[in-house]
Amino acid sequence: MNKLWIIALAAWMAACGHTSGEQAKETRHRTIDRKHRESVANDRQNDKTVALQTLQIDEGKDKLKRYCLICHTDQPAYGNHEGLTAPPFPGVVRHYKEVYSSKEEFIRAVTAYVKKPDSTRALMRGAVEEFGLMPPLPLPDDTLKVIAETLYEMYDMPAGRGRGRGHGKGHGRGRGRMHE
Repeated sequence: MNKLWIIALAAWMAACGHTSGEQAKETRHRTIDRKHRESVANDRQNDKTVALQTLQIDEGKDKLKRYCLICHTDQPAYGNHEGLTAPPFPGVVRHYKEVYSSKEEFIRAVTAYVKKPDSTRALMRGAVEEFGLMPPLPLPDDTLKVIAETLYEMYDMPAGRGRGRGHGKGHGRGRGRMHE
């Protein structure tokens, strides 16, 4: 009778998912091994993604040099525009990021403006007065998007920093809500 009781108890434990210590250890090892393989696969995918993004940024920098740095500069001018034929990119990017905060909006706005510049849509009216309206660039959309994305990534400026327009109510003197 005792043997029957032990066999019934063992069958019940097996049916309920109770396993011996060795079986539990083996299950844990398989779970850890599976998670490790998934982690390695994710790392490889992340490495591929980073490499692709780096390649796209490099491609964008090449296109910037070829099409944009003829007129613009990639360094801030700090108010000294002598010898410049167009506004420096750090200022352009800052103005666009103030209005178009998401990357997608920024790319869409820059691409549209470069394809068909319009003084009524210009975000930098002072620059239009100083340098004139830029000529339209008849480049393919994918080229313009790569350039705009590169600009967005190259000049990673936090919103609300630099010479603002007083939207933080500090009027550019470091007393606005960004400094509270």
